[in-house]
Amino acid sequence: MNNNNFHEIVNLLNNTTECIHRLESDGTISWVNAAWKKTLGLTDKECLGKSIQDYLSDESKLKFAEIFPRLNNGESIGNITWVFLSSNNEPIYLEGTATPVMEEGIVVGSRAFFQNVTAQRKALGELRQMTNLQDILMRIATHYINVPINDLNQIVYNSLGDIASFASADRAYIFRYDFKNKLCKNTYEWCDEGINSQINDLQSIELSDMPYWLSKHELGECVEIEDVELLEGQGIKSRLKLEGIKSLITLPLMDEGNVLGFVGFDLIRNKRTFSNDEKNVLKLFAQMLVNVHNRLLNALQIEKTKDELQQMNESLEQQVSEKTKRNISLSKNIIEQEKMVTIGEISAGIAHDLNTPLSTIKVGADNIKSIIETLFTKQITLLSANELTRILERIQSSQIEMYVGGLQLRREKTEMFQYLSENYQVESAELEKIADLLVKSRVNKEDSFFIQYILELKNRIQNLEVLYQLQMAYSQLATIKNSSDKAVKVVQDVRAFIKGETQQEKHTFNLKSNIATVLGIFNYELKKEVDLQFNVDESIELYGFEIKLFQVWSNLVKNALEAMEDQEQRYLGISAEKTDTTLTVVFENNGPQIPSDVLDNIFKKFYTTKGRKSGSGLGLSIVKNITDEHDAALNVVSDNERTKFIITFKI
Repeated sequence: MNNNNFHEIVNLLNNTTECIHRLESDGTISWVNAAWKKTLGLTDKECLGKSIQDYLSDESKLKFAEIFPRLNNGESIGNITWVFLSSNNEPIYLEGTATPVMEEGIVVGSRAFFQNVTAQRKALGELRQMTNLQDILMRIATHYINVPINDLNQIVYNSLGDIASFASADRAYIFRYDFKNKLCKNTYEWCDEGINSQINDLQSIELSDMPYWLSKHELGECVEIEDVELLEGQGIKSRLKLEGIKSLITLPLMDEGNVLGFVGFDLIRNKRTFSNDEKNVLKLFAQMLVNVHNRLLNALQIEKTKDELQQMNESLEQQVSEKTKRNISLSKNIIEQEKMVTIGEISAGIAHDLNTPLSTIKVGADNIKSIIETLFTKQITLLSANELTRILERIQSSQIEMYVGGLQLRREKTEMFQYLSENYQVESAELEKIADLLVKSRVNKEDSFFIQYILELKNRIQNLEVLYQLQMAYSQLATIKNSSDKAVKVVQDVRAFIKGETQQEKHTFNLKSNIATVLGIFNYELKKEVDLQFNVDESIELYGFEIKLFQVWSNLVKNALEAMEDQEQRYLGISAEKTDTTLTVVFENNGPQIPSDVLDNIFKKFYTTKGRKSGSGLGLSIVKNITDEHDAALNVVSDNERTKFIITFKI
């Protein structure tokens, strides 16, 4: 290879978004590209000649010790996930492959090609954290609904501890506003081990001492102090520092536009910032507390009325007439109380329904931001106006499914590599990269004119990278749009229930498009070792509640992925068959067989086999309720090879 070709390859590797390193046979770093250095925040001087293990986490060092001898024996290793530590000691998750470097038949080192998946891992971690918090809320809501009135105070105390522990708070409390006496009183308090109680000292706080808090709470807004040290008001700052508080958040208890008090969380050992998603869940918890308050008031009123009714039976006939009128009013209160109990029950389901679309919007927005930064800082400037126009025309004229199982991608890449080798004169150094980008951009062998056009370009790699990134951005935007619509629909349905309005109407929609949106949401997990077979004809239409059936598909896909967690090979099949009178939709996976005793209870509300791990027991009960609402038959068939959820609609 001459010097010009060598420098051209080096420049190409330096301009790619992949993180690439070259190791000597003893594990020392001999070369890294620009993306690798930028991702870890290092310079050549800081890493060249150093051992790669200096930049790995302890767990990844063990993985490296297992893999590296295999590389030195000439074996290529795929599906590597290593955790690197940046210059700021932040964990960086890289996934990719490593291959040995041979010279005259002898292994002299190795090279690795990685993708930075830190953002996806972080988003997935946040999603799991929110799911755990929502599971706690669902358990709390169940306790609030079923517990006897006399035990409510203890349940409120326990629920404060559950929420505070998950939110890493050291103290949680509830205050009530007494506007008549212009006071604020601490009514409940939970403290972590080793944290001093404040409840006895906070029984009569003058409202005039907390004007800012009260004004925010009356507007239904929370008060959050991320760092007490940064406060400007010396009075409140000194008080909080005296109590050892580093961060805090308080959320108002609102009842029909009126503030009753607030629930708060103190962080004493460490500072903490709450995300918008966490604040929304804490607001839902605050609303549950309001429901509990109203339930207590109604229970006291009911007991009082019972006594009055007994006295009324013993009194004069004239009093009977007067008391009856009051009893009618009380009956209305009882009806409203029942509705409040029901609202408390469905509050657990609200978090479940909103979790998927809201998390999808967050992950999608982060991905689009990353794509735009990559395009405008590295890739898009390398293309001409005509090349960009051609790419946009292809994207806008094609309906492309970006969600594809990881096993299918590898099969298609092998086929494309062979096709290019047999039909085109392509440099071997670029052949594997071109095949990979063509497959990820959903260009198949039938697109021969487009393939020919790409291969004739001098900067074909850059064109394919821009095509893939723009297609991902378009796909993420479509998913965000669909998820936003579905989140809005959930809120509208809940508001309609609370106001007593009728539910939304049915309409006809495209079945494949509806399920495809769900697959787009789980795209990241499907790409990892899942053999996805999605066989639904594009012409099939279904008449029903689109948002509710979206929930059905979401729960079935989520359950399938969880069921296959321990499987070495994972298979997910989705198919539909339409006759003159029925439409049958099947979701099947190769998870373990479901025992018969579980099958008997699988659709019951709050029934779960996952314990405290992640199960709320609502997912499949929601599936059953929605299919019943569509007058559809729901059956489960499970054996050692497959588990099938079969839904049959009448048409």
